[in-house]
Amino acid sequence: MGRINLGQVFTPKIISDFMVGLFDMGKKANILDPCFGEGVFVNSLKDKGFSNVTAIELDKKLFDSFDAPFGFKKINCDFLNYSGLLFDGIIMNPPYVRQEEINGLKQYGITKEMLRSKKIYSSLPRKANLYSYFVIKSLSLLKSDGELVLIIPSTWTKNDSYLNKAICRAGGFITYQANCVGLPFGKNVLVDVDILKIKKGLYSDSKVVINKNLAIANDVLEISNVQENKLLGNKNCISLNVIAKVKRGISSGNNDMYFKDCSEILSKYKKPILSNPRSISSFLVNKKCLSYCLTIPNNMSVEKELDDYIQIEKQKIIDTKSPLGIFNKIQNNDLTWYCFNPTKCPKNTIVFGYIVRANLKFSITAQECIIRDNFYTINSNDQLLLLSLLNNYYCYYRVEMAGKKYGGGLLKLQCYDIKNIQIINPELLSLKDKNELIKNAELLIKSLSSQSQQIIKENTLLLSKYEDISNVDIEKIYFSTKERRLISK
Repeated sequence: MGRINLGQVFTPKIISDFMVGLFDMGKKANILDPCFGEGVFVNSLKDKGFSNVTAIELDKKLFDSFDAPFGFKKINCDFLNYSGLLFDGIIMNPPYVRQEEINGLKQYGITKEMLRSKKIYSSLPRKANLYSYFVIKSLSLLKSDGELVLIIPSTWTKNDSYLNKAICRAGGFITYQANCVGLPFGKNVLVDVDILKIKKGLYSDSKVVINKNLAIANDVLEISNVQENKLLGNKNCISLNVIAKVKRGISSGNNDMYFKDCSEILSKYKKPILSNPRSISSFLVNKKCLSYCLTIPNNMSVEKELDDYIQIEKQKIIDTKSPLGIFNKIQNNDLTWYCFNPTKCPKNTIVFGYIVRANLKFSITAQECIIRDNFYTINSNDQLLLLSLLNNYYCYYRVEMAGKKYGGGLLKLQCYDIKNIQIINPELLSLKDKNELIKNAELLIKSLSSQSQQIIKENTLLLSKYEDISNVDIEKIYFSTKERRLISK
């Protein structure tokens, strides 16, 4: 049996001590840790003088290995099915299990169907990650005026923005939010996190949320006030999606069938596709960067050689029951299950790989082609001007800050990250600066790698008069930020 992902990421003591310190209640208050793991919150509660603590853990191995302090109650069960007394306070680092992996917990009695059947989770969408269910369950177990302190990925403010609405519907409101930077879980877990304090009670617009930044440096926790980061944009900036259409590339649902090297007999059914980000070595996506994919329109008559290929692939799908989406189409007698005919993107489409490694760049296509979902496509009314507005150190820094950090020094960008990147509003540019930026874009497309850095510097200098920080400073800040990410490989 494969390893089950319980979403366990353990909290360091310096963070758990800080989080326990956020409780505003007496030491005899009834406190719950619904997923105690290695017991770090339980020990922090003991150290802070709390004595009435209940600790729950699903993982039997962790449950057995932790010796709870005398008088503390320890329970081995699934918190999402727990029922009991209400608590004055709950503290947790909930499991991070993506919605696609929730059914992998079936042996514990946890499935999406089970969760969706419970009324208390009705405010959550079907694509909610597991920690969202923990938040709503915790609020249901809090007394009026009770407090929930938790640590979750910072992405909850972006792709999980539904969570704030669900918290309000469950009777909670956020009173404290702190973004924590400095590798809070060590080098192997590169993720930005927020620490939240949620109070249960009547919400009021007069309630003030205290916002802080936390930084871990040399095992010391530094707390500072949140200040406006003018590096991320100013009054001269607009979001990219105001002037451009940003989309994810196409997905076939069955890469093996459409993207692998088929026999030359099927070559007449192939179309050029941009598939591999590593194939792009410059700012121009030319023919050398492209491979080919099999396309089958649903109104096309299928010749024998293609039909033979389709039947072989069909049997593989039936035997493996994978990919599941296409397998279900076959089972439902969908006669067009094999059809795949994506639209080509036009020439001069700007592309950006959703995974950033060492070098960050926006490139432009030299011909129309299909673009795979490894990329985002960007199209506007003036692609050359936009190419320069994207390829400069102001934009690079903003992309660096918008992405989610992963192991190996990788940076992952979601579509909404790219859409919301701040660029200088083209309408505010002088005619001279516009022409210079367009000229630089033309040079960038033709440039060698050694020349491109100088053009990016020139773009940055041209845009500096519209920004709040000098071109020299933003270049230093960008490379410093990038270096910190790569150092964590």
